[in-house]
Amino acid sequence: MDHWPSDKCKRRYCLAGIKNYAFAKEYITLLLAFTHRHQLVLKYWKSLSFTTRFSIIAAIVTCALGLLSMGALGAALYYTVSFLFTSYPSFSSWTGDWVWPAVISAGMFWSLGFIWAGLVAHFIKKIIASPLLRTILYIIICWLWAVTVWYIILSVHF
Repeated sequence: MDHWPSDKCKRRYCLAGIKNYAFAKEYITLLLAFTHRHQLVLKYWKSLSFTTRFSIIAAIVTCALGLLSMGALGAALYYTVSFLFTSYPSFSSWTGDWVWPAVISAGMFWSLGFIWAGLVAHFIKKIIASPLLRTILYIIICWLWAVTVWYIILSVHF
């Protein structure tokens, strides 16, 4: 990988403050390798479907929001599924050291539902042609994942 044109390149790096030509050459070689790796990752990212890319970004953002909202996301999720858990005490009656971490972790673990929904939407695309039906299925899978997360948390603590 010797792409060095004449002395012009040496002078440019000397003007930039890099005195050692061998160091500059090694630095550029590493930079080119990193750029090549970055291009491969970008090419792979662009090869993914829109739903898969959306699911990955949504999972990362939702996981961050689950932590940064300090439990608001987890509590909001609980209210969307609470009618299924009538045999457990109401949300307002929960006490103890487990409540706040459970609500925060519910919001964070719910982000994995976007990954599951994205995988299902990707594989079901050949079976269901309608984008509306696939979107509805995506939303249902995310909601069912919220049910699963809260069921696991409640079954452990009650």
